[in-house]
Amino acid sequence: MKQAILSLLLTFTCSLTIAQYGSQFNSAVYLNSSIDYVNCGGADINIGNAFTVEAWIKIPSYPATGKQYTIISKISYAATSFSDFPFSLNISSQGQLFAQFSKGDDYLPEIIVVDPNAIALNTWYHIAVSFQGNMATLYRNGIVVNTNSTPNPFTLSTGTRPFTIGRAAFEINTAAGTTSYIGFIDEVRIWSSVRTQADITANMNAELVGNESGLLGYWDMNRSGQGSGLTVTNKALAAGFFPNGITSGTSTSPIFVNCIGLSPVISASGPVSFCEGGSVTLSSNASSGNIWNTGATTPSIQVTESGNYFVSRSPNTICGSLNSNTVTVNVLPVPAAPVIAANGPATFCIGDSVVLQADQANGVLWSNGQTGQSITANSAGTYTATYTNMQGCTSPPSNAVTITVLSNTYYADSDGDGYGDPASTVQNCNVPVGYVTNNSDCNDNNNQVYPGAVEYLNGVDDNCDGLVDNNAICRGGGMIFQKSLGGSADDDVASVVATTDGGFAMAGTTSSRNGFFTSTGANTRPDGWFAKLNKDGIVEWQRILTSFTGVADMKLCADGGFILAGKRRTLDFFYHDDIQLIKLSATGVIQWSRVIDLSVDHFDEESKKIIQTNDGGFLLHALSTGGQLLIKLSSTGFIQWSRYFNINADFVSTADNGFMVVSTGYIPGCRPGATNISYDIILTKLAFNGDVQWQKCFGGNGNESAASIIQTSDGQFLIAGISTTVSGDVTSNAGGQDVWLIKVDGSGNLVWQQSYGGSQTDIPVSITTSADNGFVIACSSSSNNGLLTQNQGGFDYWAFKVNSTGNLQWQRSLGGSGVDYAKSIATLNDGNYIIAGFTNSTNGDIGQSYGSKDVWLAKLMDISPQTFYADADQDGYGDANTTQLACEKPAGYVSNNGDCDDTRNTVYPGAPEICGNGIDDNCNGQTDEFIPTPALTSISGPVNVCPFVNTSLTATYSVSLLSNAINYVWQVPAYVNIVSGQGTNVVTLSFDAGFNGSANKVISVYAVTACDVSNTVQLTLASQLPGTAAAITASSTDVCASIGNNSMITYSIPKLAGAASYIWTAQAGTTTITHPAGLGINDTIIQVQFSSGFTTSNITVQAINDCGSGSVRSLTVTRNNPATPGPITGPTNACLYMGPSSALAIYFVTASPNISSYQWSLPVGVTDVTGLGTNRISLRYTADFAGGNISVMASNGCGSSGIRSLVISKLAPATPSVIDVIQESDCPARVYTYHLSGMPANAQGVYWSVPPGSIILSGQGTPRLKV
Repeated sequence: MKQAILSLLLTFTCSLTIAQYGSQFNSAVYLNSSIDYVNCGGADINIGNAFTVEAWIKIPSYPATGKQYTIISKISYAATSFSDFPFSLNISSQGQLFAQFSKGDDYLPEIIVVDPNAIALNTWYHIAVSFQGNMATLYRNGIVVNTNSTPNPFTLSTGTRPFTIGRAAFEINTAAGTTSYIGFIDEVRIWSSVRTQADITANMNAELVGNESGLLGYWDMNRSGQGSGLTVTNKALAAGFFPNGITSGTSTSPIFVNCIGLSPVISASGPVSFCEGGSVTLSSNASSGNIWNTGATTPSIQVTESGNYFVSRSPNTICGSLNSNTVTVNVLPVPAAPVIAANGPATFCIGDSVVLQADQANGVLWSNGQTGQSITANSAGTYTATYTNMQGCTSPPSNAVTITVLSNTYYADSDGDGYGDPASTVQNCNVPVGYVTNNSDCNDNNNQVYPGAVEYLNGVDDNCDGLVDNNAICRGGGMIFQKSLGGSADDDVASVVATTDGGFAMAGTTSSRNGFFTSTGANTRPDGWFAKLNKDGIVEWQRILTSFTGVADMKLCADGGFILAGKRRTLDFFYHDDIQLIKLSATGVIQWSRVIDLSVDHFDEESKKIIQTNDGGFLLHALSTGGQLLIKLSSTGFIQWSRYFNINADFVSTADNGFMVVSTGYIPGCRPGATNISYDIILTKLAFNGDVQWQKCFGGNGNESAASIIQTSDGQFLIAGISTTVSGDVTSNAGGQDVWLIKVDGSGNLVWQQSYGGSQTDIPVSITTSADNGFVIACSSSSNNGLLTQNQGGFDYWAFKVNSTGNLQWQRSLGGSGVDYAKSIATLNDGNYIIAGFTNSTNGDIGQSYGSKDVWLAKLMDISPQTFYADADQDGYGDANTTQLACEKPAGYVSNNGDCDDTRNTVYPGAPEICGNGIDDNCNGQTDEFIPTPALTSISGPVNVCPFVNTSLTATYSVSLLSNAINYVWQVPAYVNIVSGQGTNVVTLSFDAGFNGSANKVISVYAVTACDVSNTVQLTLASQLPGTAAAITASSTDVCASIGNNSMITYSIPKLAGAASYIWTAQAGTTTITHPAGLGINDTIIQVQFSSGFTTSNITVQAINDCGSGSVRSLTVTRNNPATPGPITGPTNACLYMGPSSALAIYFVTASPNISSYQWSLPVGVTDVTGLGTNRISLRYTADFAGGNISVMASNGCGSSGIRSLVISKLAPATPSVIDVIQESDCPARVYTYHLSGMPANAQGVYWSVPPGSIILSGQGTPRLKV
């Protein structure tokens, strides 16, 4: 084992970080002879099996060959004893540190740990060694240099010697090879713990306080003097451990000396790293005795070259020659000049720029003060750059680049309408962003105002022609109503058509099963739907068409019915789509239905468009596996011919029974200048049999596409499509996709074309005609500029109207913040327009939302500039001399101008002509002409005046107000007084006591005008007693239930004419009456609360008024105490119902009215009871049931009845009677019938047994058996 330990004395190399012996330390002890050491005492102290020892050392020479220096030890010094050998820290003759640890059983240590590298002479080192159980770790300058261990822990020898610093081990025994330490020692520390590398490095360069945790001994050597007997204080504050140390040696050694403070120190006048051409001055802090490593002996030297510089001096013979700190000077080379270049032309327009870039990525400084590898140069001048490298050295200037800037004048286009403000200019040679080349905008803050803009009637010069509202149009069609139709799923519309009754019809597809759509189809697929609405958008009828899984188009037929085209989902060998057609009558009755499967392979097919042809048949556009087809159908939907045709837009019938088809594509040579990289709108004329007669193409260099076509009233055709360019046939474009209208004659020659829209996407979907031969186009748009004045988000409906030559008359956007997509438009009989599509918006113009996608329709009307007339007197008639041109009626104006005096609101056409006032009241050009007085109508007021006779009350009577009446004459009989109102159409009367007995009870009135007297109207009054009230009705006749649950019963009568109030009575002491309608004339309803003491009595009512009382009406209210229930019905023998798996026995009594519950009493041995509280119960008997009674009594709020009982027995069946026999047939198959006189008493069945060889044919279990 020890041999193995000794074998660890091997050398190896490692890299160490050199610590710096701190200048903060003061004195160190210098041991200079073989007898110099410091005795630290503690011979009786056992430092245990976990400790750390530290010190700073410096030696001038290594031990002699075969010898070693002992730095710190606790070890025997006897000549022959090896027993006291716990620990020592040493230096070998090769300069290697090593420590050894022993348990003292022989002369060999258990562990030796060796530093593989030698320490340098005359160099300070921090050394440390830690030990714990079986592991020793050696440190140099805070770095682990080696570790060693034994397999098993051991206990160090306690030793009998003190700890010593610098004393040789085995100094008497020369064979031991030890010698005393020669050199410096400082900061000796002993710890009672194993310190980690982090612990050691944390404070090895600093003096300690002495109170650090685990510090047992601390000798900092901070004192002066020399020789033996000097005290070295232990500054560790832990009590009971090491005492102060005592020096041992000669009279002149050991010596305490501070060499650190005598070493020279170099300072630099500036940075020691600098660029070529620079220098730094290094100075020693000593004024004399300096020897620089350059050979200089002056206190300072000037350095211009790279290298390591230090200075030495010898302050005394003990410290010897002391080196200063080493200063490393690094002279950095100056980098080469960078090369700069422009990455584009160095001559450019003002506002443009060019990037100048250097060949260095970092440290570039440009002549204009900017930094970075590249800069953007936008001004004229000569540019250079220098490069400063990472060491701070700057190069000479780079090559020069000269920039030349050119410029033109451009005008600000702040509103983005393409026209510039002449007052806001910029110089550039290319058009800057936000600028244009023209300066003709008259308002650069409004993108709706520019030369050539639509002139709206808005008080603004929209088109910059210098005239406000010149030939202006209105901004938008007026919305009459809007309406959403839908359910919680997706709903869409395909087409809307006007109907002959003034309303309209729509058809589409729905996936909803609620809301407006109540389909009975499969929940997993969409259905078709059709709805008929009146002109106000009220649904008259609708139907779901489950034959469809999608409706693509719907048209009105000549017979007033409708043709619908779409698709249906079909399952043959697998699911696929077929063409589905349905013809509806005008009332929605299916007249015929056709499914068309064009492919034998059952591929998907569907309808796209359909029209009715001149012969009453139909032309269908369909998609099939072979491509797109036109299919001619008969009037009942049978195929007459079909043609493959690349149509993806629309078609109409022509007067010669042919067809005009509009589509999108490219036909070589069709349009001059067209190429196959763009699409044109293609117009094709087909004969009645589908043959192509001619084709015309329209377009430009972009992609133009067709959407819709109609025939105009002049026999020509209007095509709506999309344009994306300004070239070829297209002369304008507002940006993005515009609506492009093309008017052609019957031969396809272009009559006019015009683009409409904004800068985004504007898509036409449908065209309709107007009553004035103009056109309204339904579109979907995402633009909010150009012709469009708003967009509420996403796609909106956009409708605009043009006249017959394409001039815009109005436009309007409709929608919300979501997607609102128009699909179809139609002109109704009232001249207004219905537009339909779908929406997923929930705001804006959309009034209601049902689900994710709803059908949305809006009705619009034409709005054009109109002259309105001031109506200052607000009589509804305007002044022809005060006018205002507007799109909608301004406040204070009307549309007529017939008022002849707008200062009097009594003067207007049709006003009553007042005789004698000298005014033409009715504006007919005549003054005070005779006009007969209108007739008075009947007198209004109370007829029965009993409440007012001989009282302080008054009655009010009135007749209609005549506009030209100047007086009203009222006439009343005796005992009647006119209190107020004579001369007006309303009079107040009082009545004296004698009125009841007088014969004349008639009042009358007539009106007087300036020119005439009206007719006289009369009213005959009455004063009579109230009659007898009608029969009293009750909310319930069950008084007992009311008593039982403390509820009220309501009694009421109809209101009686002439009655002023009512007197109700009920049995005193047992009833409480409340009047929910209050007392008086409305007291025709009472609520009665009955107490338990109530007996049969009457409810009465009597009507009264000021003339007296009517007769009494009575209703008898009966208290129905419960009667004893009738006989109990049910089995009296329990045998059949005993046991948990037996049948239930059912017992009941006949239910009686007015009974709230039944109380049943049951014998012992009853289980599984249900129905308690009712008149019918069910139960079973347990196996040990012996008999007993079942009883029941009835109860309600009035009490309980007598008890009804039924005796239940457990009865065994009686012995069967004598068996009679009858032979019914003879051999070979004789049959006998055996029977009893009846079923034995208490028996439910009879079990028969027969002798061997017999067969029971029937009757087992009954009294009659056939064998």
